[in-house]
Amino acid sequence: MAGLATLVEYNIIINLKYKNCNNFLFGLHLYFIEILLQKAGKVDELFTGLKTENVEMAIPKFKIETKIELDDFLIDMGMVQAFSFELADFSGLSQEAQVYISRVIHKAVIEVQESGTVAAAVTAAKISGRKKLLSFIADHPFLFFLRDKETGQVIFQGKFSG
Repeated sequence: MAGLATLVEYNIIINLKYKNCNNFLFGLHLYFIEILLQKAGKVDELFTGLKTENVEMAIPKFKIETKIELDDFLIDMGMVQAFSFELADFSGLSQEAQVYISRVIHKAVIEVQESGTVAAAVTAAKISGRKKLLSFIADHPFLFFLRDKETGQVIFQGKFSG
């Protein structure tokens, strides 16, 4: 599987473009996540000032699914009325009386396959000294982000543990 990679103080970051989509997948070795979490703004910093280099990569195919109930989170954020049989007012959405939200479930799935990515150039920070082929072999746990190319917003993130 080919893609972009960035060599930063935290390790190599991989950038794989999805077919027919403006989103990218970034991988980061879990060893460096603790460092990132201690320094505010470092995640955005990873994606700036990138330069192109050749890189050898091996990334496993994987599929991760998660499903969580959001009821308690939404109620804690102040959406109490929408979940109340007595207080909810969805008259603009439904002709039925006494309509309220009883449950909210969020399901997310990400699947990485060779057919789901396209080959691209490789990016890395400039390294002084003799040129050698950079390598990212994902034979270890890593963090990944699905990031919108246009806005830069992280829209999905997860951890691959193998």
